[in-house]
Amino acid sequence: MASIQAEKMFGRFLFSGISYGELAATMARWQASDDWYNAWFQGAERLAGLAQRAAGEGQQTAQRCWLEASAMYHFAQFHLFADTAEKRLAQDCSALAYLCCAPTLSPRSESLNFTVDGIRYTGYFRTPQPLTPRPCIILLNGLDSVKEVELHYWSEVLNRSGLATFAFDGPGQGIARRTQPMCDQYERVVSQALTVLARDPRVDRDHIGVFGVSFGGYLACRVAATDPRLSAVVDLAGPFDYSFLRHARPGLQQNFCYAFGVASIDELYEQVEPAGLQALPAPACPLLVVHGRQDQSIPYEHAEQIWQWGRNGGELQSFADGDHVCTNRFNEVTALVADWFTTQLMPHQPPVLQDCIYGGER
Repeated sequence: MASIQAEKMFGRFLFSGISYGELAATMARWQASDDWYNAWFQGAERLAGLAQRAAGEGQQTAQRCWLEASAMYHFAQFHLFADTAEKRLAQDCSALAYLCCAPTLSPRSESLNFTVDGIRYTGYFRTPQPLTPRPCIILLNGLDSVKEVELHYWSEVLNRSGLATFAFDGPGQGIARRTQPMCDQYERVVSQALTVLARDPRVDRDHIGVFGVSFGGYLACRVAATDPRLSAVVDLAGPFDYSFLRHARPGLQQNFCYAFGVASIDELYEQVEPAGLQALPAPACPLLVVHGRQDQSIPYEHAEQIWQWGRNGGELQSFADGDHVCTNRFNEVTALVADWFTTQLMPHQPPVLQDCIYGGER
């Protein structure tokens, strides 16, 4: 059963920069030892060593090795739902590996900080050349993704379409979980990030969008409902409310409890707004909802509810065989999201051709 669940994540691993050969070797180590953490960490250490040697010799392979090492470290701590020394080590190594190659990326990945209630948040801003004011997309994680890995590759997709991006770990996400657990007022943090971005001369302040993946899709919708400065929002596989958690698999429940800093789902329900998005007004900006009909984490009915809630210009695209976050249809989904944002925020520019064709149904 564990092997089958891992196989369902292969699309995510490959999208996040893990090469096929490295993934096969990691799965072999894991199946031989039944030790997920060390199976991934050992591969990450090997790649980090290759990256260090390549960088010392001025070789271009260093960048690729650093990015893959960052992803390997990140997935090593994937199933640890407590703030342990092992989890911290893997998180720190993932962030450091990414920072080692951030200046060499094209477009370069520039650290950008902002503060909310005395807590400092760090993100990465990227914008294509030339450095003219461009529409910008704020990228929001789910509960187990991070700015250096999954959001980095979403940034790559959107940058190729001419959009600037800003990815960060908010409360309860990545390393930021150490200082601030997830909260039901997450939108306040995103609004401050938006304020900082709007002051940047490289950003078209009148065309800023927000994209969220998994639970980040729910958070993106909350931001769009409460901050009128946003021009477009995309929810990829987010929930409408917290009702699905009662019957969610144990690992998903543990992930939520860890992110929120609570001991049980019952305690979580005491902290959040049970009505979810229903308690908020529909966003004034256009909304795209993308969801797989075979999603075993967030049932597809939540997509229908979000679409009905965001009735002002809302659009729903579903994939009949799509799993959670449509990882088995990432080529289509990335093209769909990039094209939709480009249409909404850059209407006078010709569409960017992608390497695939997508198709959806409502």
